Amino acid sequence: MSLSLAFSSFDTEARSRSCESFFSDILSIARQHQPESIGVKLSDKSMREVLVNNTEVGAILREAGGLSAQSYRLIKAFQERWGTFNIKVQDNGMVVAAAIDRSRGGYARAIWIRDLARIFEGLVALGRREEARRVALGMLEAMSSPEQLTRLYDHIRDPGLHFKSDAGTRSPYIRLDADDLGPVFLDLPDGPRVEELWNHKQNDALALSMLVTYRAFEESLLNIQDLKPAHWEYLVGLPIFFKRLCFWWMHDSGAWEEWEARRTSSIGLVTKVFELYGQAFENSDSKLQAELREFLDNLKIAETKLPDDLRDLANETWSQEAFRKLIDHGYEILFKQLPQGEAPVNYTEKDGQRFEDAALAHLFWYPLNRFEERDFLQIFSHLHKLVRPAGIPRYQHDIYMAGLYYFQLQASEEEVVREFVEPGLSLTRHQLWELYNPRQPHRLAEFFGENLEPQWAIADPVMAKAYFMMWKRFSKLEYRALAEWYLLRSWGMLTAQAPDTRGPLAVDGERLPTGVMPEAMIPILVKIPNSEERQRLYLPSKNTPLNWVSSELAIAQEALESLDDYHD
Repeated sequence: MSLSLAFSSFDTEARSRSCESFFSDILSIARQHQPESIGVKLSDKSMREVLVNNTEVGAILREAGGLSAQSYRLIKAFQERWGTFNIKVQDNGMVVAAAIDRSRGGYARAIWIRDLARIFEGLVALGRREEARRVALGMLEAMSSPEQLTRLYDHIRDPGLHFKSDAGTRSPYIRLDADDLGPVFLDLPDGPRVEELWNHKQNDALALSMLVTYRAFEESLLNIQDLKPAHWEYLVGLPIFFKRLCFWWMHDSGAWEEWEARRTSSIGLVTKVFELYGQAFENSDSKLQAELREFLDNLKIAETKLPDDLRDLANETWSQEAFRKLIDHGYEILFKQLPQGEAPVNYTEKDGQRFEDAALAHLFWYPLNRFEERDFLQIFSHLHKLVRPAGIPRYQHDIYMAGLYYFQLQASEEEVVREFVEPGLSLTRHQLWELYNPRQPHRLAEFFGENLEPQWAIADPVMAKAYFMMWKRFSKLEYRALAEWYLLRSWGMLTAQAPDTRGPLAVDGERLPTGVMPEAMIPILVKIPNSEERQRLYLPSKNTPLNWVSSELAIAQEALESLDDYHD
């Protein structure tokens, strides 16, 4: 897949705006409001800084000096007033990626299975169980259409398809139209409808579809009778797919849908599928075990729906011994790769394809059974290297959305406003486009400055939940304190009140709602009149609110409320 395909979600509306009008808005915002750094005291008596966008949130944290029952009550009241968790679930169980106007790009029209899985958990955390049930069923419906099953079966029959140049568009789709659950089409003003190319080779998302189904059974939101024959086919077929394609060696595009590698986060989530469903082979009197045993019994029914040539493969895969071997294969690679990070080239050289990567935080979603404290600390050690004031970049030198990304325009000779550019340099919007196509992070830094990776909002609440887990398991106060800090950082990301009625300014020049969770905060360096040096500003991305991030925050807050010593 061409790397440019990962940049296919930005919209024409932003590119039609001039840099001059954006610069004018920037000056207004810079003069009136920017995030404030507030010192907070944690439960281990240490002091940390939290960058806060919203002045009301800032006042709450400044008054409390950190996290307390009182500050949490006030934050929850703020969230209720501004609709922080207003996640809209469609009748078919779909939730679009971002609650933005459809004119602003694909995030308003498309669903991602990965996002949907985390939204399911967020709805459970919020107590919105009927909507969570609808999401779980909707996800199964999306993955078990005749087209999706054909894609799944084609790869099972011919694993070599995974290596073909068009494999990304022949794999089971993990990004779909929210209304008809079909392909997402480009918004073109004229001409025929054109399907938007996407690399769907994403094992982490496929694994999440099965993990959510398990969780829905665990939460008693689904039972055996709820599943249609096509749902059974998908649930039976996906582990066969993982086995046939040797998931522990597979390269996929992973959580960030970019270049392919053998990714630790994807391998971990697939391994967890076999751990959880493997419990069906064990003897237990629990209700969940009974459901899983009934699940196995129903596999015989599902096998009659499978194509004849796949029945033997189903029997070979769905056995206790096969699951044990697959789990062992997963751990063998995980324990080799984890010390180096997300996607090392090999296990011996110091230089790898990717070490620190925020996708490693996804290993905390469903912690693996064989991971011990030292393994979790290894994950944290990678993630801590990425932490920035306003969020956590996906990885170092990530330039998706960085700088004036939304103002690149091929063939345009309009000059980029020089106040955004390093002194003595200039470039046109076409030259700006060339910096992103193909990606040239070091050249981008020459024009706009260093350390301008977008600081995403996804990982902070995940880290908060993870450290609350560590506190519960290991009773070390430093873990409790770090959980508090990452939760406070997450609250700091809630969008600001604008000085006017139009809402806070986004990085594409449009306006956003107040009190919601952004996709990311984008650092921009700009020369303000009467200042000697360029000032670093932080603007939220246009895909705000991002329903995935809102859900992660709900999950983190539920983890806080679940503590034995929590008192409301």
